[in-house]
Amino acid sequence: ERPDLVPDRLIFITGSKENINRILSPARMELIMAIKSRQPKTISELAACVGRPLQSVSRDLNVLRNYGFLEFIQNGREKTVRMEKDAVVIPL
Repeated sequence: ERPDLVPDRLIFITGSKENINRILSPARMELIMAIKSRQPKTISELAACVGRPLQSVSRDLNVLRNYGFLEFIQNGREKTVRMEKDAVVIPL
């Protein structure tokens, strides 16, 4: 109701439990945690950190970007990711 009270670095996720679980799947949560803790320089490095194929990591990163969790930064021929939000709120 009062968007002026919501910090810029906060994201609200609403919807059914199934929808929230689909958006924040265990694999995507692992990516978020790896980005925050390991700060990989490239998406390829992130894929290696989590031991997943680059294609599936890229697909999950696109979903997270579409929901406003992160953004891509182009560095020459390679991309890296930056977290857009510091906190996620899921209303009960």
